[in-house]
Amino acid sequence: AAACLARWHEEMTATMGGGEEEDPLRTVMREGGPYHAKGQLREYCKRLEATGRAGAVAELKRRHPREFE
Repeated sequence: AAACLARWHEEMTATMGGGEEEDPLRTVMREGGPYHAKGQLREYCKRLEATGRAGAVAELKRRHPREFE
């Protein structure tokens, strides 16, 4: 599935025009994610808990331990 998605992404990127432009999503991810989300993980976890989605919090803490030090 991942290979299929990667192929599709390459095909779609080729149709963007502009030649060698980098996909904007890849630029954002290389820079550390969307600006509005940077430094907001603790608050987002509170929102997840308040809206009945606390199960996702443990995974976020596992993936981003420095945000919770």
